[in-house]
Amino acid sequence: MKLYFCGEIKISYEQLIKLHKVKKIALTLDIILAFDILANRNYRPGGNTYLYIFFIIICLTIGVFAFSIYLSFTSAWWYFIPGLLITWIMWNANRRSVADNLTDEAFKDKNYYEKIRKIKGWVYRMDEADAKRYLK
Repeated sequence: MKLYFCGEIKISYEQLIKLHKVKKIALTLDIILAFDILANRNYRPGGNTYLYIFFIIICLTIGVFAFSIYLSFTSAWWYFIPGLLITWIMWNANRRSVADNLTDEAFKDKNYYEKIRKIKGWVYRMDEADAKRYLK
């Protein structure tokens, strides 16, 4: 399996769905670009749902860390250590889920897939033999 960026390969929505059904392609999105898409109303799919979920989980993550700091002052000083670890795990899971959710949306919405393809945002993972047909 090799990674191909949008500038190297041209795959239409119909071809993507066909390749995805036979498990010959995996679609991914860079985490930084996923945050940019989430912040830009013109590119964000499905209204504000993904944005709200992201912010709710951020608030929960901050709450976990704040509570662990509170416990470290009121109970045992070391409570902030597991709180820090849990916060780190929650933060990384939330970051990755943004990219995964936006990628999953591409299989449901042709217009969204085409918008991100125009800005060369998609990263395709597929075998070199399968990719030869779609190289630019």
